[in-house]
Amino acid sequence: EEDFFLYSEDTEYCCRARQNHWKIIWNSDAKIWHKISASTGENSPAQQYYLLRNNLYLIQKYGTNKKYAYLYRAWRCLKEMIKGDSHLHNLWKAYRDFSRGKTGKM
Repeated sequence: EEDFFLYSEDTEYCCRARQNHWKIIWNSDAKIWHKISASTGENSPAQQYYLLRNNLYLIQKYGTNKKYAYLYRAWRCLKEMIKGDSHLHNLWKAYRDFSRGKTGKM
């Protein structure tokens, strides 16, 4: 789905596949080398924004226990801010855009 633009699009694809009764398999012998955060930079403002906003969309669209999932995500954001891994400005912008229904590229 283009709404995700970056991050979580693979998870959304799997959720959609399961809704359509596709079987998802996992191969523990497969090896993939992935350059961490090559698109946005590790722990960059863009990464923080898209990860939170798209996680919220996943919860909204596919979550079975939404209240718990939103609370858990808020707890993780708070923990990341305390550790200095996330900044309130990026997280607030992601939440604001999610609540306004903004999707795709920021």
